[in-house]
Amino acid sequence: MEYRWSVFFSTISSVFSIWIMIMLWKYLYHNDVNMITYMNRYIVVANIIAIFYCRGIAKRIGDRVSNGMFALDLLKPINIFTMSWLLELGEVLASFIIKGLPIIILYFNTMFWKISFHNAFFCMLALIIGHIIFVLMYSILGFLAIVLFDIWPFQRLLDDTIRFIGGGIIPLTIMPEQLRSIATLLPFQYLYSFPLQIMFNKIETQIMLKYFFVGFLWLIVLILLNLFVYRSVMKKVVIQGG
Repeated sequence: MEYRWSVFFSTISSVFSIWIMIMLWKYLYHNDVNMITYMNRYIVVANIIAIFYCRGIAKRIGDRVSNGMFALDLLKPINIFTMSWLLELGEVLASFIIKGLPIIILYFNTMFWKISFHNAFFCMLALIIGHIIFVLMYSILGFLAIVLFDIWPFQRLLDDTIRFIGGGIIPLTIMPEQLRSIATLLPFQYLYSFPLQIMFNKIETQIMLKYFFVGFLWLIVLILLNLFVYRSVMKKVVIQGG
């Protein structure tokens, strides 16, 4: 019963939080029908995108690092990062069924608009890049449990920063100039703002290709940083070669 009620209220809260945001933007832009329509679509799609960014990998890796089980994981044929990522994909699928499908069903009229195959393809590519960037950032946080011990406060800070500066709550285009300048220097925009701009045809092809290039650079940087942190943690738990 506890599990069933947890799933039920998780679904209800996801749908209800979107409704609150829609009411807020309707009030702020009550004289602009086009802006209301755009923001309604933006909110619904942004919440669906958020489902593909499960953050459990940080706790999953962090717990095994802090309790010492990471040393035993080194003996397994699959490394801890790959194992945690595969489990994370299962979480994404379950979350999409529990939260995503009800959102799509209840807000189907809001989500209905014309989108070209070109935009749909590049949007999916941007989402894949965003998902990998997200997983890499949270895996780094998980490995840092070797020195942080309790990563929960840092995970909460990262969660809120990504949603806000990444454009998961408010589009970057309507943010103040200074805040928008900071957001463009960070990889968070590739999680929400970039795929949403492609989906709503708010970005030119030349600029989009530039963003993809920078996104791939961020992937390389985060992969190298992951390898560095992973090897640093391994040196702390492995003594005299085993």
